[in-house]
Amino acid sequence: MAHAGKARVLTKAQFDHFMAESAKTHQAELLQCVACLGYYAGLRVGTIAQLALNDVIDYDGKVKEVVHLSGDIMKGGKQSVAYFSHPRLISAITTYVRNSRKTKKVANLLVTRKNTAYTPKSLSALIEKKFKDYGFAGCSMHSFRRSFASQVINKGGDITLLRSLMNHSSITTTAIYVENDPIALQRMVNTLD
Repeated sequence: MAHAGKARVLTKAQFDHFMAESAKTHQAELLQCVACLGYYAGLRVGTIAQLALNDVIDYDGKVKEVVHLSGDIMKGGKQSVAYFSHPRLISAITTYVRNSRKTKKVANLLVTRKNTAYTPKSLSALIEKKFKDYGFAGCSMHSFRRSFASQVINKGGDITLLRSLMNHSSITTTAIYVENDPIALQRMVNTLD
């Protein structure tokens, strides 16, 4: 990542604001699909850019809830599984494929207006520009992934399960992604006997 520090974690309200602002653009379906792939599935930009349409959509034209990710699109070359079961993610993918993806010549899920595949760099640049346009300082494409990790932990998820969802080799790497919510921490302390 080109930034000196970590990408900022988004609150639910900030994510909703990003989605509302992006809905006003001519690239609404694309932006919302990308945002949801990061925020609700925890995917890296490199994986998102390289997802194939048939990785995500089944023979009946529906979004697969369990997506097997090959090593060639994953950092470190490790195969993984992602869960596309969140209703908002399913809706974003379905809407994008139905309304915005017009070519059958490109295997990738995400396609530019020129009917070419997005690169991780071009996708990151697009999202960073939108964050800047919407007034989000310190945010990048990686903010969606970091937000996913923090949400899982703040909702009581186990860090070892999160490690698997994030496809990390080390739990130490997973811990770096997690930003603790002070309100959730206080709530947890208040439940002690």
